[in-house]
Amino acid sequence: MRKLAVQASLRWYLPVRVIGAAVLLGFSFCDEDGSDFIDEFWGEVDSIKIDDTRLCGLGRKFVGYVRHFEALKEIEIRTSPDSDKELLAANYSRKRRIEFQEKAIGDVPYSVTYFEREDGAIAFGCKPKAATLRHKGELLYSMPASVYAQALVNDALGGTADDYFTITQLISAKSFEKWSSNVLACISSLTGPV
Repeated sequence: MRKLAVQASLRWYLPVRVIGAAVLLGFSFCDEDGSDFIDEFWGEVDSIKIDDTRLCGLGRKFVGYVRHFEALKEIEIRTSPDSDKELLAANYSRKRRIEFQEKAIGDVPYSVTYFEREDGAIAFGCKPKAATLRHKGELLYSMPASVYAQALVNDALGGTADDYFTITQLISAKSFEKWSSNVLACISSLTGPV
């Protein structure tokens, strides 16, 4: 791990420091409530288990972030009042729709529509199926098709590519990237540059 941290500290070292500081200071677990865990942490250390589901969820987001670190630079995210309408107007064509249950990519179930454009761009229109406090409207992720194709290969680990898993990983990784930069901004203002 030390050699990896020296080679790419933004990928391997800084996020671990941010996670540690976030846990100690009581931040959310990347948009998930971790307040019970924090109370346990500051109460009785003996009650903390390394396989706690809240920590494992944060760990999975970190793994996706590390695996897709290079791809995240090319993935854009924004909100849209109607992602289908916006993407169709931008010459994308609808290819398929995948249903995601609650907690897969957010706090509510989502319907994710996969779009392609002739110039090699792809996009996901993510429609929440219930009210969410995390964003207004629908989420829209866009990237070059080559980025998504490589993400499928990276997630397959030599096996069969799985759209459901890769979309989950990319959205989770992008969420972790945003969360860690927000936490880092707060930590830096308390301690100076990290």
